[in-house]
Amino acid sequence: MRRVSQPLVVLLCICAALLLPASGSGRSVNDTIAAQNVISSLPLNQFKGISLYNANTEVASSVPLGKFESSSTALMLATPPPPPRGKNRKLPRFGVQFTSGTLGFGGQAATAVLRRANIRVGFNYFSYTLPTFNKDNASYKGSLNLRSFQADFDYYLFGGFHVSPGGLLYNGNKVDATAFIPNGQSFTLGGTQYTADGNITGTGTLPLNRAAPTVKIGFGNLLPRSRRHFTFNFDLGAVFQQAPKVGVSLVGLACPGSTSPCATPLNVATDPTVQTNIASEEAKINKDLKFFRYYPIISFGFGWKF
Repeated sequence: MRRVSQPLVVLLCICAALLLPASGSGRSVNDTIAAQNVISSLPLNQFKGISLYNANTEVASSVPLGKFESSSTALMLATPPPPPRGKNRKLPRFGVQFTSGTLGFGGQAATAVLRRANIRVGFNYFSYTLPTFNKDNASYKGSLNLRSFQADFDYYLFGGFHVSPGGLLYNGNKVDATAFIPNGQSFTLGGTQYTADGNITGTGTLPLNRAAPTVKIGFGNLLPRSRRHFTFNFDLGAVFQQAPKVGVSLVGLACPGSTSPCATPLNVATDPTVQTNIASEEAKINKDLKFFRYYPIISFGFGWKF
């Protein structure tokens, strides 16, 4: 009986010690201290055989906290989140390509600004010596010089098919020519015949607008919205520029009609009649080149998205 009763007394004392502070005004401080002294004076061996916790509590405390995590939570912690798709996908930053076409050889770079739109800029360069040709018995030898800097806004309607409004921010495309009329050669200016009294030389220029709008359609994307890096691009369009105005300048002496020498040869650089006929000749050439105000664009490009 002693081994059973003493633990019961101990438990009662513990309960009393815990309840006394909570009762406040109903118990005195001396009673609380006395109860705590009783508990402390009891031998520790009196608690043998009494378990203050059950087996389930011991088992639960020995199990790591991770065992209670669900399998879905563990999978989320172990697997990184998938990359964003659709509208949340990060837009490509940069791509470059080599181009070849009617504007010359060049390079372009692009960056994505919308899910279906890129901004593309580039330059073009080409030089070509034209074969010698004759115009009204005057020999011309020229060169074609293509120099331009362009910018385009590529909007993709579906797939790689795009519409690209833009422009040549710098249009240095032009044709330069030199003229030569040998001594005694008859030639025509504005419908009037002259004969060279000595060699006549001159220059001809075909300048274009310094800036001009462009419109293109094409297929291909320099910045594909996929893991692909190698790209192909094709463009077809036109440069909308003013009709070219040819300028012709001649230096030398000429006789009116078909005979040379003559008593009073004319200075083709200063004579007003000759200058009027030169202006008439320029107007005729400009009319023939009126179609040139719509310069065609055909371009192929091969590039790489970074």
